[in-house]
Amino acid sequence: MINQTITAALLLFASFQFVLIFGEISSTDTAQFDFAVSLIKEIAQGGQSTISSPASISTALFMLYLAANGETKQKLSEILRRNARKTQIQQYYGKLLASSDGKKKKSYILNIANRLYVPKEFSIKPSIPHIFQFYFGESLHRFNGKRSGQLIKGLGLGLGLPFHKFIGGSGLGLSLPFYKFIGESNS
Repeated sequence: MINQTITAALLLFASFQFVLIFGEISSTDTAQFDFAVSLIKEIAQGGQSTISSPASISTALFMLYLAANGETKQKLSEILRRNARKTQIQQYYGKLLASSDGKKKKSYILNIANRLYVPKEFSIKPSIPHIFQFYFGESLHRFNGKRSGQLIKGLGLGLGLPFHKFIGGSGLGLSLPFYKFIGESNS
């Protein structure tokens, strides 16, 4: 609990510094921050240290947002943008993805989520393949739902998060790459 409190305090301090340097935080940034804190609390249960990529998690949720309809889309909308308009969230993620496209020389590598795997038996909007190609340079990947465990294992995705806690009982699940360090945490 102490580590979670320290993490939350550091995130709040960082957001305060961001406001001082760059001005007001947008509603999209605020929504992302709130979700990130909730997710960190969920991942870091049991006193274990965890490293996760907020950009990757956020981008994966944006992929789901683009593909969703109805109540699921509404809940994702609340997480991703708060009071922002649909065009604002699309611009936000367009800029985020463009800034991480790898064309500039950098001394680091940022891997973000760029694929969505959908069971073959699920229907999808006809526009989804084009949208995914536009934003992520990727196509939608279909798989046999009975083999989802093998797919997750084969992709090396170690974190299966039940997002129903965050997305109002939608039953939505998402697997993301992450690193988890098991052991005593005294810091």
